[in-house]
Amino acid sequence: ALLALRQESRALTAQGRITLLNTDYPTVFLREFGNERYLVAVHPSKCDFKVSVKLPADSAPAPRLCEGIEIEKVQDNCATLSGHGKSFAIWRL
Repeated sequence: ALLALRQESRALTAQGRITLLNTDYPTVFLREFGNERYLVAVHPSKCDFKVSVKLPADSAPAPRLCEGIEIEKVQDNCATLSGHGKSFAIWRL
């Protein structure tokens, strides 16, 4: 599923621009190319977590590939992510 998603989106390839939103665990970043924009979160730790990150204006996260991370809420361009243990997620913005 991840390989197929990368093949259909240039934002998720080496051509995509990366903007870090959270450098601690989970690592959260934007991947952008042209008008494509994705929010990516990676959490390699066994610990549970909750983190808030600022999203670009008018973002409406749509899950594409999620394993153990969810967006609890989006309010005022800020998304609250939570998860349990080792996990990752990709949302189209």
